[in-house]
Amino acid sequence: MELFPYNTRSYQKNIMHYMDESLATGTPLVLESGTGSGKTVCAVSSTISYALKNNKKIVYTTRTNAQQKQVITEVRTIKKRLPNETKNVVTVGMQGRTHMCLLAKNNPELQKGSADELARLCAEEKKKVRRGRKKGCPYFRKGVENEEAVKHALEWMRVVLPTAEELVKYCEEHTLCPYEINKLLVQDALLVVVPYIYVFDTNLRNMLLDWMGVGEEDIILVIDEAHNLPDYLRDLLSSQLSAYMLNSCLYEIERFGDPSLLARGVTLSRFVKDLNNIIFELRQRFLLGGDNKLKYVEKKDALLPPNAVVSQIAEKYSLTTQEMEKIISAL
Repeated sequence: MELFPYNTRSYQKNIMHYMDESLATGTPLVLESGTGSGKTVCAVSSTISYALKNNKKIVYTTRTNAQQKQVITEVRTIKKRLPNETKNVVTVGMQGRTHMCLLAKNNPELQKGSADELARLCAEEKKKVRRGRKKGCPYFRKGVENEEAVKHALEWMRVVLPTAEELVKYCEEHTLCPYEINKLLVQDALLVVVPYIYVFDTNLRNMLLDWMGVGEEDIILVIDEAHNLPDYLRDLLSSQLSAYMLNSCLYEIERFGDPSLLARGVTLSRFVKDLNNIIFELRQRFLLGGDNKLKYVEKKDALLPPNAVVSQIAEKYSLTTQEMEKIISAL
């Protein structure tokens, strides 16, 4: 409670008491509190206090950018009110390339790209810079060529504790990459604010921990708006395959070729067409009534039986598990 920056109300003392007890015992805490009750600042002040005393770091996950901004605002307030106690507290707000890539920000076509497509673009642009050419991303290139500019940016971040939006603006004005600058500072940060996906996607979580230079055992995890997790995780862990995607595959097959997927001579185009038919049949069976209108479906975890699509494919081609894995790898 010593880092709480405002006059405390009785219920806030209770909230922080439960939080302190959770931190001390390593017991997970689920807390429900009304809007405006100050639960964000309670969580921030309690976790920072514990982390400073116990050599831990904090990963604070939020669902929206506005919630991420609120966390950073509360840290700023704590540092302003208690500068001596928090002089070494650095906070970083992490977001994906979709929000932080300045090439995409200034190019409407790139803004349409997925996270994976932007990651591949970023890798290619960085390769061009490292090859010594005057090509590639100008924002990354300046970060490589001008150490002084990077040093000033990091010093500014330590003092200001910028939101992601403020960092993007600063870097655009100074021709630096906000995504890369963030990565440089995150290893010194006591508190890192991230979207849910940085924790619940295994690859991104491992990458984040590597940037921070810690293991999971040294992390205090705060999940804001945790009641959103079931729906969020269901979407994150669900695969999507639409008729539109399959038709796009057929278009690319016409342009680039139609290889065989199995020794028995099944071509990619035939496989995609059969897969389209399977999706149509499953839709008719499980989602449409006799009048060809969508059935009322009670909300639950899945609309189709487990492995419905995979089972249909295996039955269609009499596939073994190994053959199915080969097809997936080939795709």
